[in-house]
Amino acid sequence: MNTRPAEFRNQSLSIDRRISERREFLDFPEIVRGMKRELRCLLRGNIRLRIVARHVAGGRAKIYRGEIKDLIRHLVLDARDAMPKGGALCILTGNVALNAEYARTHPEVPPGKYAMLTIRDTGDRSNTASLDPLGRDAPIRKGRSLGLAACYNIIDQFGGHVCVSRHASETVIKIYVPCARSLHR
Repeated sequence: MNTRPAEFRNQSLSIDRRISERREFLDFPEIVRGMKRELRCLLRGNIRLRIVARHVAGGRAKIYRGEIKDLIRHLVLDARDAMPKGGALCILTGNVALNAEYARTHPEVPPGKYAMLTIRDTGDRSNTASLDPLGRDAPIRKGRSLGLAACYNIIDQFGGHVCVSRHASETVIKIYVPCARSLHR
């Protein structure tokens, strides 16, 4: 048996909260493209991975690289666990302007420009089954990954927002982090 994938997974999932880590001006496409090989290793052969990493000028957010990478790993593992018979996983990055209309329906989110990370899977929705109707305070699921519960905590510290929608054939998790106004801050 090849133990390399298991070792790789264990190393990847260790949450290292280094005090010395500083926030950097990063964009989601750069992070996701850099993780492409690792993410493929986390998935089973019966899951198709599609990455659409759109780079848009001005789409950088001031975030911790390690925490965002951990967040992506956990959400990918949750999506994998929600697709035991296989399926499709799509990771999409880009920028979005959330307007006053969006803020009316999501009062905790000020209007503005946001870096967006979307994770869409065709699983059985078990990765979001523990959410209450408001989509908040998701308890940590039993299993290997902290998934959505960790996502809320990590994104909250960056002033971001998480939006989860469940449809008959897919679960969509959208993460919004405010774009940095200047690279010199």
